[in-house]
Order: sequence, then C-alpha cells, then structure tokens
Amino acid sequence: MPDVGVHRKGEVDLPDLLRRLRKDLGEKVGAIGCFVGVVRTLSSKGEKVRHLSYEAAGDAAKKLEEIASEVERQPNIKRVNEQSQKRGSHLEKGSD
Repeated sequence: MPDVGVHRKGEVDLPDLLRRLRKDLGEKVGAIGCFVGVVRTLSSKGEKVRHLSYEAAGDAAKKLEEIASEVERQPNIKRVNEQSQKRGSHLEKGSD
C-alpha cells in the first residue's frame, strides 16, 4: 500500500524521506523519482510572482491514495510515496 500524507509546511524533510526510502527498498530499486514544486520568479504572462496561494479538495488525501495505488500496481513499481502540503497554503517567493 502506498504511503500518502498531507502535511503543514516544514513537516516533511526531503533528505530524510529519501534516506528512509533507500533503506527500506535497499538494492531492489535502481531509481527514486521525486518532484519538488517551487514558486517561480515570473508568471506565464511575464509578471513578477510574489506568492502562491492554492487550495485542495477536502478529500485530496483519499484521491492521492487512489492514484498512488493505481501507479503502484504497474509492473516494476516497488512503492509510491506521495507527500503534499496542506490545503489553503500560502507560499512566499523565496520561502522554503
């Protein structure tokens, strides 16, 4: 079963998460895919971006778990671990 979580800003330590995945999966895998989104400097319209505000549906964790389970059933996929920031987040440009 995939590991899915929705967290507050700063609750997920990416290097620690990668270390734990590598330890758990050992020599069984040849790659760990990772996506980290950041606030861009310019919008698609060329305007300066100062912050990013977004929301997610209340059942986001459930939907993410469904998607992760589907991906995990694919051949040669050992595990899916999906961690997201909580709904209603506000990220300032240049923040962690």
